[in-house]
Amino acid sequence: MVATSLIPAVQQQYIAIAFSHDPIMGEDFVTECVMSDMGQFAGWEPEIFISFNHGKSNDRVFLNDDEHRTLISNVSSQVVDGRLVCQFTQQIIPQIDRKNGLVWNLDKSFFIMGATGSAQPDGT
Repeated sequence: MVATSLIPAVQQQYIAIAFSHDPIMGEDFVTECVMSDMGQFAGWEPEIFISFNHGKSNDRVFLNDDEHRTLISNVSSQVVDGRLVCQFTQQIIPQIDRKNGLVWNLDKSFFIMGATGSAQPDGT
């Protein structure tokens, strides 16, 4: 996934992809990559989250460490010319708990939606 350039540049940004049964946002399975500047010694650190769009709001799906390592692997990212570039491997057929239907099998046809923006706590 590659995000658009954010102007002005922000220290935290995200890119997300949603898998939907229709072309309208709502009731969608989402994979998001969030890049945070962890300070001058730690540098940039990518995090991959699973979430779900309930209507127009988005809620993270809690995965314990074992579930996260099983579902998501090979995470890498960088910022190139102000754009977040995120790469990872995600299981098509999850080998984890489905979290009451919030984690989907991705072996079907879906409408794909993308989003990118600031992940700053204040929304700027």
